[in-house]
Amino acid sequence: MNTDIGRYAIRLLVAVLIIAMAFLVWRIVDVLLLVFGAVLLAVLLRSLSDVISRYLRLPSGWSLAAAVLLLILGLAACGWLFGRELSAQVDQLTELVPQAWHQMKGYLQQHAWGRLLLDQLKDIDAGSLSDGVVGSAGSVLMTTIGAVGNALLVAAGALYLAAQPRLYRNGMVALVPRRAEERTSEALDAAGHGLRQWLKGQLVSMTAIDWSP
Repeated sequence: MNTDIGRYAIRLLVAVLIIAMAFLVWRIVDVLLLVFGAVLLAVLLRSLSDVISRYLRLPSGWSLAAAVLLLILGLAACGWLFGRELSAQVDQLTELVPQAWHQMKGYLQQHAWGRLLLDQLKDIDAGSLSDGVVGSAGSVLMTTIGAVGNALLVAAGALYLAAQPRLYRNGMVALVPRRAEERTSEALDAAGHGLRQWLKGQLVSMTAIDWSP
């Protein structure tokens, strides 16, 4: 009888621990995503740094700085290209929308229900619309600030990881019991190699996309 109670208590304790771990992961999922993003960016920077160091015979620190500069220039070039295209699309949209509204308004004025609809639109409180626009703009601004802050955290974490990857790897290995250090080290090395291969495949697939309009 006591044995059955002991087994039941152990199972209950394990279930409670699993639920608690799942709840903890759910609560810190945003932090885990930031950590994963920092790791991916660090792998990219370290890969670029190794390539630069191999071909230019630069020290590790200088090759990492060159990798960061190269990545910033690449992002700036992509932002300029997409920004230029987006600006052209916005200019075209600002020209088409007034024309479309003028045509729609002319069509509505030809029908009784259309004129009634236009009268209803005139009665809309402009103040409430402006308050809604201001509220939406504030929400977008706060979301943008949060996104920029998260991006800076990811970039800072990636720089720390890429600057001394061996130090943080050894630190993670030191957290596990001694008998599991070898397996943990092998798992981390395999995970790093897998991330590099996956990231390389993603970059190759992106360069193969036809970006022409």
